[in-house]
Amino acid sequence: MKCSTILALPVILAFSTLLLSCEKEKRAKEQLTTVNGNTFGALLNGKSYVPDYYDAANNVHAISIYFWYNSINSKVRLQLISRRKSGDFIEVHLTGPFTQGRRLLNVTTNPYPWNGTPPDYSRYTLLNPSKDFITNNLIGGYVDILKIDTVAQKIEARFEFTGTEPISGEQVNVTNGYFRNF
Repeated sequence: MKCSTILALPVILAFSTLLLSCEKEKRAKEQLTTVNGNTFGALLNGKSYVPDYYDAANNVHAISIYFWYNSINSKVRLQLISRRKSGDFIEVHLTGPFTQGRRLLNVTTNPYPWNGTPPDYSRYTLLNPSKDFITNNLIGGYVDILKIDTVAQKIEARFEFTGTEPISGEQVNVTNGYFRNF
């Protein structure tokens, strides 16, 4: 091989990696949905997950991001829920205090309903057939908090997790997750 060919290989590899990265970022932005000022996007087992369920009578939105005070342990919690008409939803639960940075979702929690307040976790739930895929201490995930304002109750974050159904051991992968209400 000529010296110029050897020197060109790293440049070609870097350029192709950049193109693939730009294409992945473009696909991630295309899958975002905004409802009532809340934005959400994710891939569920590699396919775009688009929240589309809305029930005005019961005040149920396709995307809900809210903070609430838990009187059991005197902590502020964040809950994200995205729902689809097909009867499934993705949830992210975080317990305060909140700061920018990575939060690991790697503690085994009990399936819903549980007693007390579980630690940070995520789950994907099917209503029919009833299955709950929840993070655990073996295969969990993370939430990267990009922006947080607890006074105004605003957050922007990216997340990924693998949820495991406790009885069957079946798993789902949620990747390229993003949510915000800024």
